[in-house]
Amino acid sequence: MPKLKSNSIIVIILMWSTLQLLTAQTVEYRYLNAIDETLETYQTKLNLTLTETKQYKSILVESKVSLGKCIDNPNFESCWLKTTEKKDVKLQALLGSQRWKLYKILHNSEVKTLLEINKEISLAIQLDKDLNQELLEYKINKMLPLLSTAHHLWTNQLTVENHSKLQYLQSKYYEFGDVITSDDSYRGQSFLDWLTAEDRVLWSALVSSNSEAYTALLIKMDGARKQWSQDQERIIQDHYGENIANSYRKKESMTSIYKLKEQEFRLLFFMLIPESKEYFVNNLNILHNESEHFDKLLTELSTLTRQ
Repeated sequence: MPKLKSNSIIVIILMWSTLQLLTAQTVEYRYLNAIDETLETYQTKLNLTLTETKQYKSILVESKVSLGKCIDNPNFESCWLKTTEKKDVKLQALLGSQRWKLYKILHNSEVKTLLEINKEISLAIQLDKDLNQELLEYKINKMLPLLSTAHHLWTNQLTVENHSKLQYLQSKYYEFGDVITSDDSYRGQSFLDWLTAEDRVLWSALVSSNSEAYTALLIKMDGARKQWSQDQERIIQDHYGENIANSYRKKESMTSIYKLKEQEFRLLFFMLIPESKEYFVNNLNILHNESEHFDKLLTELSTLTRQ
């Protein structure tokens, strides 16, 4: 194997460092855009100075980056709570007691409004049989074939040991689907929380050891995934108009910021049974339950801010 010259090594290190920096900047830019959407309200109501506004945005960006990283943490909810508490300590120190109380009122109202809008949309879609059927047919006809092909490519490179782990976790996943269907008390609980501690470790190991191949597939499917999202937004807009479509996009934006869409898609993909429409529908039902869990978690986070 040829030896790399020291200059080449330095260039590679610099290129890698630049890539990492650009990735971090892209993530932070996305968070700043989301924060800017509601910044004017907070800036006016809380009477923030320019210096305080800069500190306020910095605290929120740092918190959102940390929340995104919690997705890959086996103790997901604990990580979210600790990160939120850390953010609250900093905000309370910045704002003082009186403005902190006002911030809590504004923040809780914002989250509550978003969740109510999402609940109305979800309920409307569930009750609208025509729309529900159209969305389901779209996913089966447009998404399932490509996902099945990609899944075959992905599983073909798995080791025998990892393939065995995957099959075991798939059996647990669809067992969980049966549980939430037959017992409403489990609705809103996440699949990973339902797993035993030992099985959660198994899941984390499977994700970690296959992250490179999975990421490569995600890159290849990026165009298709964007098209799927746009097509489903159009279907909803055709049924309910632009206002509902905008509300739907806001919820999609929030789940993207916290990487919930990445987590849901990874579950969808890992647990896919290629070409099986029946299992695909069950898979989608479980993912809907994961969304309910996220809504529940957001509600809890909004009410567990520091007094």
